[in-house]
Amino acid sequence: MTQHRHPHQQRLGPQDSLLDQSPLDAAERTCLETIRHMLHSFAAPQSQAWMAAFRCADAGFAPATGPLIATQAMRYIDEVRKSRISVFHFNSAACPPCAAVLTEHERRLMLALHWARRGHPARARLELMLLCEGNEIAHAMARLTALSRALPAPADAAPGPAQTAALHPGAPR
Repeated sequence: MTQHRHPHQQRLGPQDSLLDQSPLDAAERTCLETIRHMLHSFAAPQSQAWMAAFRCADAGFAPATGPLIATQAMRYIDEVRKSRISVFHFNSAACPPCAAVLTEHERRLMLALHWARRGHPARARLELMLLCEGNEIAHAMARLTALSRALPAPADAAPGPAQTAALHPGAPR
């Protein structure tokens, strides 16, 4: 289950943070925007916001990889949603004041991706475990690995493909 909040209409929660103060790079921010559209589509299916998610990924990544990234992002958040019991709080990609704020759930989701892309599987797992409320994360880790591999390598990544493979042995490529 997902739920959109309007942070500009209320005070920021104690676990909310500003996107511009996060360590997320441009690819991760584009991925976040894509994911927010997907989450909006889950919360309001009639919105067909998944179409905006694919447009966002197409615009933010190479034409050959945009659809793959959008698909991998959707699979990642779907596995996270399956692992969680509580509502996943997210902010709208279409609302500039909302999009400037990371909810706690978005922050953990994206930090897991951030650390996965940089070859830090233990940090990625920790973020996912906290996000998934201590529930099983094996499928979410597999999807995280696939998304991490689909994204362009970050400038500050740890060297070597072994770090990404270490996230989840046998993960889909």
